[in-house]
This record gives sequence, structure tokens and C-alpha cells, in this order.
Amino acid sequence: MEQIKTFLIIDLETTGLPHKEYNRTKITEMCLLAASRKDIRNAAFGELPPICKLSFMLNPEKTITPDSARITGITNEHVKYAPTFKEKFHTVNSFIKDLKKPVCFVAHNGNTFDYRILLAECADAKVMLPDDLLCVDSLAIFRKISKAKNNKSSDSVDKPMNTDKSMNSTFLSDIMTDDEDAWPEMNVTPENFQEIDELCSSFYNLSPSQNMPRKKVNKSITKVKSSGKLRESFKLTEIYTRYFGGTEGKTAHRAEDDCLMLLQCMVAAQSKETSDDFLLLCDQNCKLLLDCKPLERKTNLEAKRYNKNPLH
Repeated sequence: MEQIKTFLIIDLETTGLPHKEYNRTKITEMCLLAASRKDIRNAAFGELPPICKLSFMLNPEKTITPDSARITGITNEHVKYAPTFKEKFHTVNSFIKDLKKPVCFVAHNGNTFDYRILLAECADAKVMLPDDLLCVDSLAIFRKISKAKNNKSSDSVDKPMNTDKSMNSTFLSDIMTDDEDAWPEMNVTPENFQEIDELCSSFYNLSPSQNMPRKKVNKSITKVKSSGKLRESFKLTEIYTRYFGGTEGKTAHRAEDDCLMLLQCMVAAQSKETSDDFLLLCDQNCKLLLDCKPLERKTNLEAKRYNKNPLH
């Protein structure tokens, strides 16, 4: 397969979380950051490559949940006169078509959140993105990087960040694998949605520093408890911390902030300082966006049935 030429980082802010909205979640803000493979490869550790950017708010034509409004700062009043997704689609499509092919979307937890919601919006609007558009989930890529580091640690004990024997586990361990989008085709329970959306909602308190650090900072692996065991966290903020140091005091959560943070981590994950190769792993693990399954909107009847087993 031909190497990816353009990496298109995408992040969405939404009206809420799918399990709380019966899969009727809509986009309120979208950011696209495009960077060429060459520019990412040539960027120094702690630097950002030149980018092309498209960022805008959308009118979701539905009420934004109070939790989402509180976390993102975006209310229905802010998007009252914003275009709808259907009205803005031509701009998005033109932006993508102008990029050097092959083009690959990169989103953190994209397989189970961003791509499914984006495709659902396209289905609602009866529009289609380019059929050759690729996508990859950065969460899965960072898991692969950590798994490789963990394997190497058996031969070397003097390398930092390589000591955790459970580095290949995340909050999505029962739902998503390293190698594919394993969102269940059937029987997605409220608890499944809860687990996925807790990870998605954890992104809400992220924002990259205005002054990006230029020096690598070695940090101990951040872990979370799951089933009585310590597991490495793959929240975007934790990945950023492992590469660059603390993210204390960063409370704003906007689509552009998250895209910049992810791009910063991508640069770090293919630099000489880390000996990782994020871009090569993207080549090996990308798939067509159209192979992703759109979020399935629930009908009123299905919503009532779903509500019989409430989460809260």
C-alpha cells in the first residue's frame, strides 16, 4: 500500500455522549488539522509542523446537554446562527479534496467515537466524503507503541517507560482491540456505552500548553486500576504527559486544542528521541473511513426500550 501523504487530525465536540442521547449525538464543533508526512517527519521533538486548518462550530438542531455545555463552553446560544453540518459539508469536502493523497484521518478514540458520529452526520445529511479517505485511531497506535516498548523491556531493564507488564490494556480492553475496530455488531449494552463514553468524556479537560516544551521529560507511567490490576492510561492528556511533562492547569476543552495536542504527540512518537514510528504504524493499520460503522440513531420506540435500563 502507498504511504500516507497527508495526516488529517480531527476532533469533534458534540451535544453530549451517545449513551445519554440514544445515539442521536450531533456535532457542535469540528476541527481539522492537515500536515504532510514530510513535515511531521522533519519536525523536531516539541515542535509543531506547518499545518492547514479548518475549525468551526455547527448548529446541531437539537439541545446541547447541560454537561456538554459546561465542559466545552459551547451552548445553543453560541451555535444559534451557525451553519448545520449539511450546510457546511461542501467546505469540509473541498478542504479534504485539496490535500495530497493518500489522506488519512487521525482521531483519538476515533473508531468508537469521532468516525462513527461523523459518518452518522453524513448519513443524516445524505452526503458522502471521498471514498478513498483513510482513517486510523491514534489510541490503538499508541497502544501498539507501548506494547512494543513492553516487549523490548524483557531484554533491557535500564530504559525508562518500559517497565509495565500490562501496557497493552486500556479502558476499552473489552470493546476495542489493537488491530481493529471491535465495537460489537450486536448487543451493545448501556454498560458498553458507559465505558466508551467515560473515556471520551475524559478528553474534556485537555488543552495543549501555549508554550510547548522543547525538552523531553521522562515520567513514570500513569496507571489506572481496573479489575484489581494496574493498567496504563491512554487518555490523550496522559500520553502527552508521558512525552512532555505535566498538563496541570489545562481546563479548556475545544476541538482545536485537542487536535494540536494529538499532533504534538504524533511528532514526539516518531522522533529520534523516542525511537517510535507513529507514521509507519499508521500506514500498517489504517483502513477506509467508509469501512467504519456509523452511529446508529435510535428511534423513539428504541429509545423508550433503552430507557427501561437506565444508567443513572
